[in-house]
Amino acid sequence: MKMLVVLAAVLLTVASIPREAFGQPEIATWDKDMDKGGDVVDFEAWITETNRTGKLAVIRGRCWSACAIKLGAKKVCIYPSATIHFHGIHYKGSLEVLHEDNKLFIATFPLLIQQWIKDNKAMDSVERHVVLTGSTAIQLGIPDCTLVLPVTSYSPRP
Repeated sequence: MKMLVVLAAVLLTVASIPREAFGQPEIATWDKDMDKGGDVVDFEAWITETNRTGKLAVIRGRCWSACAIKLGAKKVCIYPSATIHFHGIHYKGSLEVLHEDNKLFIATFPLLIQQWIKDNKAMDSVERHVVLTGSTAIQLGIPDCTLVLPVTSYSPRP
């Protein structure tokens, strides 16, 4: 009986330790293999909440347009096979790039990602999409999800 009480106490103690202590970050819930983007405002709300809670933003599959805001998360990782598709910010139905909004959007990213966007003119056009691969993002300093996340807890879908 004494052993059972000790075991129960140990289990309760372990259950109260945050996942991060075990090296398994809590993952933000925007979980899509192909995110077609959308309104930046929706993504801003998600990234604000993700940063507030300290959860990990995971980029996998195809990340289009406003989905790229995930690169501005305090905690972010990307799978090498992921792709981020950039284009200029614009009003729906318009082909005019909103340059001031582009600057604000880009400013949330790590400096090497900002430089890549500028060098590749990734947000200079609404019609042309410029692709940043996960492998390149990793070379530019975004952590590799295959090294950050345990395979059993979160792995990319085929």
